[in-house]
Amino acid sequence: MQHMTIRESTLDGVPMRVLRASFSGELGYEINVPADHAQALLDRLWARAEEFAAAPYGIEALEIMRTEKGFIHIGTDTDGTTLPQDIGFARNLERKAANFVGRRSLLRPAARDANRFQLVALSPVDGRSLLPVGAQIAAAAPPTSTEGHVTSSFWSPELERPVALGMLARGSQRLGETIRIHHLGKVIDAEVVRAPFIDPKGERLHG
Repeated sequence: MQHMTIRESTLDGVPMRVLRASFSGELGYEINVPADHAQALLDRLWARAEEFAAAPYGIEALEIMRTEKGFIHIGTDTDGTTLPQDIGFARNLERKAANFVGRRSLLRPAARDANRFQLVALSPVDGRSLLPVGAQIAAAAPPTSTEGHVTSSFWSPELERPVALGMLARGSQRLGETIRIHHLGKVIDAEVVRAPFIDPKGERLHG
C-alpha cells in the first residue's frame, strides 16, 4: 500500500479497513474492525509480528517519535488561532484554484501579520536541559511581551538529548537563531533548528 491510502476488505467474514498512515514517522498501519473483533485480530497479528519485525507502541512512545519527526499534534502544537501557513501547510492551499471554506480567513490582516507565531523545532544549547512545555520565549526576563512558547518537549532515547517544538514569532525566518526560554525564574538558551531531528529523508516512513 502507498502512504496515506486505504483499503476495505474482510478477514474471516469480518469487515475491516486498513489505513497506511503514520502518526510517528515510522512505517505503520491503522486497522479498523468492529469492536467485538478487535482482541481476536490483535492476538492474530501479535502471533505473526516477529516475522515482520513489527512492534506495538503506546501513546508516550508515539509522542516522542512524532516530535523527533516534527509532526504536529493538533491541540498541543496548535490552538484556535493557528493557520495553515503557521505550520508549513501554505503550499497546499496555494495550489487550490477553486474557492474553499476558510479562504476568507486567510486574507484577513491578522492572517498576514509578519509576526505570526510559527511552528519551529527547538534544541537546548547545552544539549541536556529539557525545555518545559508552556515555557515562554522572550529576549528579556518577564514581565515582558512573549515571542512564543514551547508546545512539545521530550527526551529522545535515540538521540540521547532533548527535542522540542514551539510556536515562535517569525519562526520560519529564525533558523539558527539562539532564543531565551523562561520558566519559573529559570532561563534556558535554545537554538531554532531544522525539523525533523531524525530520518530527514523519510526512509522509515516509506519502509
